[in-house]
Amino acid sequence: MMMKQTFFALMGAMAVGAGFGGGAEAATSYLGSSTGSFGTVDTDTGVFTEIGNTGQFFDIATLNETTGYGITSSGNLFEIDLATAGTTLLGNAGSFINGLGFDDSGNLFGTGNGSLFSLDLGTGAASTVGSGVGSPFSSSGDIAYDGSQFFATSNDGANNSLWSINAITGVGTRIGDIGFESVFGLTYQDSTLFGFTASGDILTINTTTGAGLDIADVTGLPGFVTGASPTVATAVPEPTSLLGLLAVGALVTGAAVKRKQAPSVKA
Repeated sequence: MMMKQTFFALMGAMAVGAGFGGGAEAATSYLGSSTGSFGTVDTDTGVFTEIGNTGQFFDIATLNETTGYGITSSGNLFEIDLATAGTTLLGNAGSFINGLGFDDSGNLFGTGNGSLFSLDLGTGAASTVGSGVGSPFSSSGDIAYDGSQFFATSNDGANNSLWSINAITGVGTRIGDIGFESVFGLTYQDSTLFGFTASGDILTINTTTGAGLDIADVTGLPGFVTGASPTVATAVPEPTSLLGLLAVGALVTGAAVKRKQAPSVKA
């Protein structure tokens, strides 16, 4: 089973650069690719919309509506302007990390090999949480927080497996086989765990069994998927009048009509 760095090396040697063609509520996620392309994808349609080019990251994470973070194969941590894809170098983690994710308190965590790390947003420095996630965990390429724990993809087994990791102790528990390899992106949105494979499969993943279901294919993405992160929704003001309720109802109806119409390597 390949992790991101190995997959990147193999795909780079093959000079892959073309886009990929193509239950749960649709969600919009950020994606990063092997060519550095950065943008959003609709999990319902699979359509990728580019924002700009950040350079190649092993993974990405979203802090709020305007700011994201990306980490390179050499451990350099960058801040990302989500509106322009502009980046600012913060520092070096000092450890190999190929998975990034925020908890609900705005703390940045990462996984690499068999460990969970916390990262300093000012310096980029990484500190190991606990003594290891547990055997046979080997980070495949992303983590996602559900409000109480991290979910992570691991490189053990015939295909990638899903693990849960305690953010305080760093200890993990194997949930089960996903049934797909190279799951380099994870997002937890609208009570659904989405997975993104290097080859562009969009999955919903059962958080009880670990099983993945292919629901769509990413289209329009240059290169292959290297990381994913959820968009952070802007709060909708609570209606205070009948007019407000009617306005919200119109927005919901419009969204419903719209839905009806309508993948170097991570190790």
